[in-house]
Amino acid sequence: MKITRRTFGRVSAGALMGVAAPAVLSGAYAQSKPIRVGASVSLTGPLSSTKNLLVGYELWRDDVNAAGGLLGRKVELVTYDDQSLPSTVPGIYSKLIDVDRVDFLFSPYGANLTAPVMPLAKQRDRVIVGILTLASNDRYKHDKFFQAAPWGPNGAEDWARGFFDLANAEGIKKMAIIAADTEFSKTAAAGGRRVCGQLGMEVAEYTIYPPTNRDFTAILRNIRASNAEAVFVCSYPPDSTGLVRGIQELGIGDKVRLFGGGMVGPNMPRCSRIWGRH
Repeated sequence: MKITRRTFGRVSAGALMGVAAPAVLSGAYAQSKPIRVGASVSLTGPLSSTKNLLVGYELWRDDVNAAGGLLGRKVELVTYDDQSLPSTVPGIYSKLIDVDRVDFLFSPYGANLTAPVMPLAKQRDRVIVGILTLASNDRYKHDKFFQAAPWGPNGAEDWARGFFDLANAEGIKKMAIIAADTEFSKTAAAGGRRVCGQLGMEVAEYTIYPPTNRDFTAILRNIRASNAEAVFVCSYPPDSTGLVRGIQELGIGDKVRLFGGGMVGPNMPRCSRIWGRH
């Protein structure tokens, strides 16, 4: 069979449902009822640029239902706006499980919002698909967690390894690492530091900043003083925007030849416009 984007979605869903089937078919879930998939999506807040996830879910649902559904049953989506806030996530997923009675879950976007879901998913023994999360299951070892991302079982180190391989190929010896004090950013920064050790690079600057920080003047000056030749950044859209603005005003230094790596945001509309003016 030729695998296209649409058939891949159906095949993947079928494989997942093979694992989830015992839970889906048991108890009060009659065979005639739809299979319910629950998720939160950042429709508002700083991560609202990821809200097209919902469009993807809806396209998948429509494709699957048009092909006859899963296990002969229609698929229903149940979604809520998490407002880009980790604090809203536990309540949403408790409601999805206990009130909406969903059969399995998609995680929120990314590691920052997924971290609060994992204890609940494991405690309630729920199938959950991680949506672009980073090392979210390393601590919990939940055997019903599936990662919808290509960076393999050692994601904390391997997802951005290409950045460090490029730095190594360019002969870079000094790396600066800066990261927000959040689940994703700290995990990515720590993984990057380990990769530097493996490649024999010196980490000349390592800074974890508050996630609310928008003034990067001091951090950029420290990077310049460190004589770093590359900067590995682990940030989310609001702080990515602040960092780009800081570079516009102060520069990054002539010695820096490689910049970025784990910087979420420049591909999104607001930050892209700012970066484009640099």
